[in-house]
Amino acid sequence: AQNQDGDLVSSFAELRNPYLVMSGYTGDLGLDSGVPQSVYSLDAENMTEMTDESGNPLVIQLAEGDTQKLPNGGSVTFDGVKKYIAVDISQDPTQALMLISAILVLAGLGLSLFIPRRRVWVRIKSGNAEVAALARGEDPMVERAVEDLVKDLRDPEPDEGEHGEDDER
Repeated sequence: AQNQDGDLVSSFAELRNPYLVMSGYTGDLGLDSGVPQSVYSLDAENMTEMTDESGNPLVIQLAEGDTQKLPNGGSVTFDGVKKYIAVDISQDPTQALMLISAILVLAGLGLSLFIPRRRVWVRIKSGNAEVAALARGEDPMVERAVEDLVKDLRDPEPDEGEHGEDDER
């Protein structure tokens, strides 16, 4: 198919009617200079584009099996197409670890949105203790947390067996 500019294009990968379109250059590729070059692009700075008899740039269009002679001798033949595929197979043993880590991070973030956050201050001055608490939003348990802390501060002796076997010593 041809686009609006007249260039031949293909929009489907199946080889129903393979066609080779190319242009040619003559000159020194600079391979002996020792400078590395890309095999996917041609540096045509020191080269001359081939032209047809009328002086227009030479565009060679070949169907499978066609041969075309070049202006300065020689010829180009489109022998055929060999089908191939490119397959990239890789194994990454860290993928499972990354998935588990991502799930744990998201679970922790989700939990942090639902766990009430409280701040509690205790100021001890001249043997008296002042207790204050601050909660974000509505937290009906903040008063109970303060009451429990005050109770623990008033009763410095732990209940029997509350902290394990070390209570007897």
